[in-house]
Amino acid sequence: MKVFLMYRDKDFDRDTPPGWTEPELMEDLELATLVAAMAGDDEFLQGVARRGLLSELGDPAAILYRQDVLRDFLARPELLADLYAIASEATVAKPWQYLSRLFRSPESTLFRSTQSLKKYVTLLPTLRQLAEQHVEGVQSEGLSRLFRVLIAELDDAYLAEVDQHLRNLDLRKAVHMSASLGDGLADTDFVLHPPRASKSRWFEWIEWLDGLRVRGDRSYIYSARSHNDRGLRDLADLREEGIALVSEAVDQASEHLLSFLQILRAELGFYVGCVALRDALVTTGNPTCFPIPAAGDATLACRGLYDPCLALTTGRAVVGNDVEARDARLIVVTGANQGGKSTFLRSVGVAQLMAQAGMFAPADALEVSPCSGLFTHFRREEDATMTSGKLDEECTRMSAIVDHLTPGALVLFNESFAATNEREGSHVSREVVLALIESGLRVVYVTHLYDLAHGLYRDRLPGTVFLRAPRNDDGTRSFRLVEGAPLPTSFGRDVYERVFGGAADKGGPAG
Repeated sequence: MKVFLMYRDKDFDRDTPPGWTEPELMEDLELATLVAAMAGDDEFLQGVARRGLLSELGDPAAILYRQDVLRDFLARPELLADLYAIASEATVAKPWQYLSRLFRSPESTLFRSTQSLKKYVTLLPTLRQLAEQHVEGVQSEGLSRLFRVLIAELDDAYLAEVDQHLRNLDLRKAVHMSASLGDGLADTDFVLHPPRASKSRWFEWIEWLDGLRVRGDRSYIYSARSHNDRGLRDLADLREEGIALVSEAVDQASEHLLSFLQILRAELGFYVGCVALRDALVTTGNPTCFPIPAAGDATLACRGLYDPCLALTTGRAVVGNDVEARDARLIVVTGANQGGKSTFLRSVGVAQLMAQAGMFAPADALEVSPCSGLFTHFRREEDATMTSGKLDEECTRMSAIVDHLTPGALVLFNESFAATNEREGSHVSREVVLALIESGLRVVYVTHLYDLAHGLYRDRLPGTVFLRAPRNDDGTRSFRLVEGAPLPTSFGRDVYERVFGGAADKGGPAG
């Protein structure tokens, strides 16, 4: 059986090693806040949430496939909770299972495997019942297919047969097997038989003696008394050899079923996180929508796009932005300090990840092109341990990013290359931006470097959109970006007056 709730044709692997970009994305986009809302303190769900969030599906069909499953679970959260509880109960190992793995004899392996199978078999009927109850109501291809498989594979006849096999494998009292003699009188061709019915047939036996004896039906019996160490060892060896093949087969069957249940738990866990995140955002008064994967490779069209991490941190509704950037290779964001530029940049990055994970998006409406990879280059705080200048550090990080870029990737810049003077920083930034665009990448660049922004606006390269964070007449910020040309001020004077009080004199910081 296969799960296929997150991919149409493969399993989800929560143990996939972190990608090269993961540490930067987690820090720059503040994704720990998102993961915490999805998983709480549950380490298992945290791992699933991170892997699912950073899966970056590139195929619109794959995105829509996962969206459809999520829609079903959002409409039936109690079904999701029941399925996840069953998968979790089945896959959480008991202490004796850890202990039994220390002993690799056929008998200990058989005991562990049969006990595990008994636990699974008691839960499988409930799993099938849920599938039968909901198979006609779900709409997604993934969930419908899973339910049909459960109904077909876990019918009463199959479960009864499994139960009977497990009864036959209870070898605590006796082992019934047959064997042949091979070359050199070596034992071979062991076959384990079902246990015999318990009957009192004492009258068929001749006098009990230590050693070989003959039954009334001409079969042979070998017994060993407690003081016969050699005989006891021989019987133990025969027992182990007789159950070895069955032990291996039962262990493989147990591991196969366990693998299915583990994958089921992991894939359900991703949707558990999605439902929890959606509930947390809606509770704070923030909207969500299912994004449309755009057919082109450079589209960002949104209404009310907001940073979900900010919403979760503040616990209230936050301001969203409307952007119409179709076939836009470059989006340049300028404007007032504290005006929402960096927040908008994070909202773009988080929405891109959520959309490509097949999740809902933090917006009233969103249409976005899948990218081949998401990269961030954000300004870092001063580090006393740095052995080179800050500009050198930024260039080194940019060089590492370039080594991993592929056509169609999206790069987010936040006040990059501003650690030097205006002219040098603008020159470096411009060269980087133009090189990336010419290489088929998309760029969103937040900057206060007027030389950079003005130069790009003056050239008006095709596929460039300019957004600005405005300042109201009274000095307040609306936190809503508007399309507009860069201004030669970021209104730093407002920040100075808000921090230090009073009006800045002519010697104060420039706006």
